[in-house]
Amino acid sequence: MYRTLEYLNGMSDSDVQRLRAVGIRHTNQLLHRASLDIDRNRLSKKTGISKDRLLEFVHQCTLLEVSGMDRWIPLVRRLGINSMEDLRGSWKQSVSPVLQA
Repeated sequence: MYRTLEYLNGMSDSDVQRLRAVGIRHTNQLLHRASLDIDRNRLSKKTGISKDRLLEFVHQCTLLEVSGMDRWIPLVRRLGINSMEDLRGSWKQSVSPVLQA
C-alpha cells in the first residue's frame, strides 16, 4: 500500500526531506530502495539517516504491505511485533504471554 513517508512512526520532517531529496516519496519506494543491506548503506550515505533507522522504517513498510494491516499497526506494535519476521514465526513467543495475561 502506498503511504506518504510521514505515516511511518518515528519519521521526522528532516528524514522526510532527506528521503524526498533522493527521490523517495512513498513507503513502497522506501521499501524497494532500502530492503537490502547494501542498499541501506548506500542510502544512509546519501541521506545521513542511520542504517538502523532505515531498517526500522523498512520493517514498518513491510508490515504495511499486508492487506488491511494499516489500521492495526498501533496494536501490533504494542504487542511487540515490529517486523514481518516477528509476525511470521516468533510472534507466538512474544504475543502469547501478553494474550494470556
